[in-house]
Amino acid sequence: MNKTFLIVAVIFSTAVFSQAKNYLDKPYFEIRATADTLVTPDRIFIQINISESDTKGKISIEQLERKMYKTLKNIGIDTDENLRVDDMSSNYKKYLLKKKDILKSKSFSLMVEDAKTLSKVFMGLENIGISKTSIKRIEYSKDKEVQFLMKQKALKIAQKEAKLLTNSIGQKIGKAIFISAQSYPQNYARNDYQIRMKSEVAMAPAPPIDVEFKKMKISSSINIIFELQ
Repeated sequence: MNKTFLIVAVIFSTAVFSQAKNYLDKPYFEIRATADTLVTPDRIFIQINISESDTKGKISIEQLERKMYKTLKNIGIDTDENLRVDDMSSNYKKYLLKKKDILKSKSFSLMVEDAKTLSKVFMGLENIGISKTSIKRIEYSKDKEVQFLMKQKALKIAQKEAKLLTNSIGQKIGKAIFISAQSYPQNYARNDYQIRMKSEVAMAPAPPIDVEFKKMKISSSINIIFELQ
């Protein structure tokens, strides 16, 4: 069975090499193009940690959770759809060692769609004594669609540039004989967002502050080889 697999692999590799050699034997023109755009993130994931230790055990985890749910619903957040429990724990091990009260904690993940709602969440939770909040990550919901559009745009750029360059030496490009595409992941400076948001929320007056996220870049590149006529 291993021998059969090896023979198939060798035949496949030879076929691929043969195809590559066939088009490289012809005159060709290779070009690379990149296209990108900026988008506003519409999925912001917030980490919320509530703990009885924050109130020195005066308020139970159940009370804190009820206050949190009420605050989020008042903001207009669908907690059934956008809030989930990440983790729940207690200091039971420390209790066994030091005979202190058991203090429970709970971690949640909340998704909001814009920076204004994020500001309301941070301020609302701060007002009820929940301050351990941070941004986990941000995303753009139509990332894949935009990547595809950028690939199409990069292809058109590459074709246009190839025509201009070859025409300048009295030649023309033929059909494309090789195309490869690559998209780059969304990038953002997580720490910058956390620091900026926490600082602004801490200094904000009663009304929610109007904040915006820096736009995210979505980029795709194309490497294409044309026959040269």
